[in-house]
Amino acid sequence: MGSWMGLALPGLPHLHRGKWLEGGVLLSLWLGLLALAVVRFDRIVGAFRGGLDERIALLTLVLVLVGVWAWAWRSGSGALSGQEAGKGHVGRPLSGGWAAFRRNRMALLGLGAAVALYLAMLLTPLLAPFDPLSMPAFEEGGDLGLRLAPPSAVHIMGTDQYSRDVFSRILYGARISLIIVLLAVGISVALGTILGAVAGYLGGIPDAVIMRLLDMFMAFPSIVLLLAIVALFEPSAFLVIAALALTQWPYTTRIVRGEILALKEREFAEAARALAFSRGRVLFRHLLPNAMPSVVVVASLGIGNTIVLEAGLSFLGLGVPSDIPSWGTMVDQGRAYLLDSWWVVTFPGLAIALAVLAFNLLGDGLRDALDPRQGERLAR
Repeated sequence: MGSWMGLALPGLPHLHRGKWLEGGVLLSLWLGLLALAVVRFDRIVGAFRGGLDERIALLTLVLVLVGVWAWAWRSGSGALSGQEAGKGHVGRPLSGGWAAFRRNRMALLGLGAAVALYLAMLLTPLLAPFDPLSMPAFEEGGDLGLRLAPPSAVHIMGTDQYSRDVFSRILYGARISLIIVLLAVGISVALGTILGAVAGYLGGIPDAVIMRLLDMFMAFPSIVLLLAIVALFEPSAFLVIAALALTQWPYTTRIVRGEILALKEREFAEAARALAFSRGRVLFRHLLPNAMPSVVVVASLGIGNTIVLEAGLSFLGLGVPSDIPSWGTMVDQGRAYLLDSWWVVTFPGLAIALAVLAFNLLGDGLRDALDPRQGERLAR
C-alpha cells in the first residue's frame, strides 16, 4: 500500500510512518513542481525549441520529478528499516557524521535553503514571470506609471526605476551570483587543498615557499586585494571569479596543511611508507581522503563569505557588467530610491542575507557533524 501511495503522492508513505520532515519536503516539492509544470506549460513546450537555458531548466524539472518519485517508490516498497540501514553503513567513516548532521535542525534548514537556491537558479527560465531586461515603461506606448511600482499581484516584489520586474531580476541575478561564487570557491578550494597537502607532506623548502606566499597574501585584507586585481582590468565575470579564487585559497591551504601534518604521523601513514608506497600514493590515496571532511567544511563556510565579497564588488561597480542582473548590482542601482521605494533594495538585500545565512548554517552543521570528537560525544 505504501508503494502505491508513493506513486500517487510522494511523501505520503513517510508521513504515514511519522517522518514528518522528510515526508513534508518530498510532498511539497512534488506538488510545487507539478504546479509549476501546469502554470508554465507553454514555456515547457517552447523549451524544446528554445535556447540552452530553457533546456537546462526543463531537464532539471524532469530530473527532480523523477528523483522525488524514485525516492518515494524506494521508501514505500520496502526500504530498509533504520536498524538494517545502520548495519549497511557500518564501517563507513561519514555515516556517523551524517547521523549527527540529521539531528541538527538548523543545519538541515541551511541545507534545504541552499538546495532551494540552486534549484531555483536552474529553474529560473520557468519561474521568472518577466524578462529581467524588459523595460515596458520605455517601450512605444508604455506607461510610465510602471516605474517604481510597489509590490502587487502582477509584480510580487514591485518594479525598479526602469520598470523592470524585481522578482525576475532576483531570480536571474541568483544565476550570476551563485554560479560565480560556486566556481570561485571550487577553484580556491582545489588550489588550497593541493598546496596545503604538498606543503604539509613534503615539508622543507616547498613548505617554506608555500607558507611565505600564503603569509604575503594574508597580510592584506581580501577586499583590498580584490579591488587591486579588479581595478587593473576590465570588469567581467571571468575576472571576478579569478579574483575571488586568488584571494580565498590561503584559508584552505592553512587548514589542509595542518590536517596533513597530523595525519602523516598516524599509524596507517607509517604503514603505507613502510610498504614502500610512493609519496604520491601515500598523499593522494591515504592522507587527502582523510582530510576531506575539513575541506568540505571550509568550502561550505567559504561560500557565504564569497557571496558577500561578490555582492560588494558588484555594489562598487567592479563586478559583472551593469547590464547583467546580479544581487550586488541591483542594490547599487536601487540605493538612490531606498527611502521612497524600499522594495528595490530590500528584496535583493534579503536574497543576499538569506543565501549567506543558509550556507553559514550548513557549514556550521557540517563542522559539528564531521568533528573527529563527535563520535566520542555520541558514545557518552
